[in-house]
Amino acid sequence: MKSNKIFAHIVFFLLLPTLRIFGQQQAQLNDINVVIHQETLNKLVVALGEVKGDSEYDFMFMTWHYQWSVLKSAFELMPGKANFISDVKVDVGPFTYSSKVNGNVDVTYDIKTNLISIKVKEAVFELYTVIFGKKYHIKDINLADYYQTPFTFEGPMSIETEMEFMMPDNTIKKLYARATNCILTVQDKKIVVASEIDFFDKSMFQIRK
Repeated sequence: MKSNKIFAHIVFFLLLPTLRIFGQQQAQLNDINVVIHQETLNKLVVALGEVKGDSEYDFMFMTWHYQWSVLKSAFELMPGKANFISDVKVDVGPFTYSSKVNGNVDVTYDIKTNLISIKVKEAVFELYTVIFGKKYHIKDINLADYYQTPFTFEGPMSIETEMEFMMPDNTIKKLYARATNCILTVQDKKIVVASEIDFFDKSMFQIRK
């Protein structure tokens, strides 16, 4: 029976691979925290690879060609806010320039799907050219159109598990653990979904699927 107890504890702590889970007792809604670090998001952005675009445009009765590419992108997490920062290189005919983009990001948690979602909402840079020292606006490009799929991670509701314990009278006590009261916050360089963990006597609790 000892091996069953060990197995139950191992399962409990391996339910959320790739996410760090910290058990704490210092504050309310802090039994289990799912933490997504800024560094984790930025490694994911790098893994996506190059983002670029090109097309033609008409100007002064002629057809010209432009192309742009994102040199680097990164998420920036701060208390209560998330940004999407990018450096973009633009080639418009013979004219080349670089542009810095500071975009807005939505960070949400849906308890029904148990998904933490990080989505770029707006990250606009101007496409323009310069002729004879005068700037001409061509169009605005929103990088959010190229990052339409949100970055998603599992939240704490995945922590639903059964544990067995040997009692002093040699009977087996079965407990069911479940995350409740999940709250998302954006903090300095990390996203945290904090929750409480409730424990139930399995013989007295009907698990809802």
